[in-house]
Amino acid sequence: MKFTRVAVAAVLLGLVLPCFALADFLYVAASEGNIHAFRVAADGTLAVVPGTPQPLGTFPRAVVVVPSGPFAYVIGGFPDEVVGFDINSADGSLTPLAGSPFAVSGGGPIAAAADGSGRFLYIGNNLTQDISAYAIGSSGQLTAVPGEPFPVAGVVGTGSIASDPLGRFLYVTTGAGTAAFSVFRIDSATGALTPVPGSPFPIAPGPNVVTAEPSGRFVHVANASTNLVSTYAIDAASGAPTQIPASPVPAGSGPLSIATDPQGHRVFVGNFPSGVSVFSEDAATGALTLVPGSPFPSGFQPNSLQVTSTGRQVYVADPQGFNGPPPMGMGGVWGHIIEPSTGSLTVVPGSPFSAGRSPWALGLLATVDAPTSTCGRVKAFGSLSRHPSRLFAVNVRFRSGEDSPEGDLLYTDGARRLLFHATSIETLVITDHHASIVGEGRANGVAVEFQVDLTEGRPRTFAIQLSNGYAAAGTVMGGLTRIKPCGDEEDGEDDEVP
Repeated sequence: MKFTRVAVAAVLLGLVLPCFALADFLYVAASEGNIHAFRVAADGTLAVVPGTPQPLGTFPRAVVVVPSGPFAYVIGGFPDEVVGFDINSADGSLTPLAGSPFAVSGGGPIAAAADGSGRFLYIGNNLTQDISAYAIGSSGQLTAVPGEPFPVAGVVGTGSIASDPLGRFLYVTTGAGTAAFSVFRIDSATGALTPVPGSPFPIAPGPNVVTAEPSGRFVHVANASTNLVSTYAIDAASGAPTQIPASPVPAGSGPLSIATDPQGHRVFVGNFPSGVSVFSEDAATGALTLVPGSPFPSGFQPNSLQVTSTGRQVYVADPQGFNGPPPMGMGGVWGHIIEPSTGSLTVVPGSPFSAGRSPWALGLLATVDAPTSTCGRVKAFGSLSRHPSRLFAVNVRFRSGEDSPEGDLLYTDGARRLLFHATSIETLVITDHHASIVGEGRANGVAVEFQVDLTEGRPRTFAIQLSNGYAAAGTVMGGLTRIKPCGDEEDGEDDEVP
């Protein structure tokens, strides 16, 4: 079975599992009217996916990749429409969806995001000052959500949107000419949007682009007028943003794009024309600290940023191309290696990579090819080092002759108000005192995919990765970890979670 997710939990612990294959595919929508696809190599270089580029027939403004399909949607203007593709998760190739292109109900689509569950697509319209909303069908078709488009009150246009990874809220900034920040609650059943009380909220002048931190606790907004990055804590119940005490912090000049890594360790800001600024993020407070050496040289006009699933590379779409080959005016995609301990950036050899004329927007898909389950049992419970509020309990077993593993898996993060439980176990792999568990579950009521990795012995470790971007890992404190292959299982009939 093929699973798609933003990262692999084992990477967080430095575990390399030959039975799991991870591949990132980078999608680049270019102003020439094509979408290009690349496979990301381990060294950060890009290889063209056969069969691409594919025609768009519109001027691209944003790319949204929905892993649950997997699907890719390109939001375009002139004409205003959405071009959809089915993604082959084995090789990254694209096939146009039936019924594509899909019409956009608003005017001047400029930004887009999918909700955390991958069930709804939201499009920010600059001219009509509203949000178009669509339910994503099982085959990728888009159906208008009742009541859409939803107005963005008290603004002159929609600049950037981002979705809460836990599927609760949608965040909307209104461009460099305003000082407003709108937050909508997402109806998990219908996808309808309702402004949270107090929205729109006052914000530092020039809110240009917004991104949500993977845990859902913070959002970061780059302010074009002031060259600052503001950070807001999000109230889990109401959705109201509150600026944290350590905010704002200086960015480079003219921030055009912003992104976080899937692990929540770094925030990247693309500045025009001063390169990419990198910030380390405090997991407890959301505070940002500028990485020495920022801004790092990159493309002249960093229109879009995309961080790979492992957090090891960041790519920049530069439609101008004034900083080097390809020929001036063609643009290209710059790759950067992220130094794990410091966050500093090194240009990937071969950058900038050619991606048609004027690469404008980026999207990324990560895939995990899960192997056949192995016979055995895992029983574990405890908390993580330095994070006593992160508790887990695991009791999963796979018997010979059965179709799939069975059991229970619970995880809570009190500090981040996260409650996760597995609803189905798809794969259990046991190798040399290590176990990997892959399946589906619900995080605060929202459907997600997950991977959990555990090790037995010294040190005992636990790592969890959810497809909404949440990740945690550490040494196990207290409790137990027992990993037993078939023929070496412990006696007893108690199948309940400890």
